[in-house]
Amino acid sequence: MTERGRSRNALSGDTSSQRTLRNSGSVDVSSSQYTEAWVESIRDQPNFEKQICSQISVNEAVIDAKRSIIQQFRDHICILRKHTGSEEEVTRWRSYIMGTEKQIEKCETALMSLGPCPIPDCVRHHDIPKDVEMVIYYYY
Repeated sequence: MTERGRSRNALSGDTSSQRTLRNSGSVDVSSSQYTEAWVESIRDQPNFEKQICSQISVNEAVIDAKRSIIQQFRDHICILRKHTGSEEEVTRWRSYIMGTEKQIEKCETALMSLGPCPIPDCVRHHDIPKDVEMVIYYYY
């Protein structure tokens, strides 16, 4: 096949001679060092997908912890009612619960603004796909 009147063989011969001319000199060490430095700098840059995934995890952990605290506060209120019957004390603990619920709402709002986890193979935020054989097994 010809290209502008020259065959591919002639063109490939020209490129191979150019390659040998380029490689005939000493290897440029600075370019390899530049490449290594670039790779290292990429590793140091933040990975936004991982940051979003970790922010989602942190917010989920905070929500779980706050819900546990609210349950402890409610248990404490029940104990207070049984033993002391002091409404002032119950009101104070209810205000703690309301403050904690507001913190949970902030975390839930942050989760909604972050959206779903951008890492598709994240096992914490995405279901592991079931094997077809497992799904078929459950039908029998």
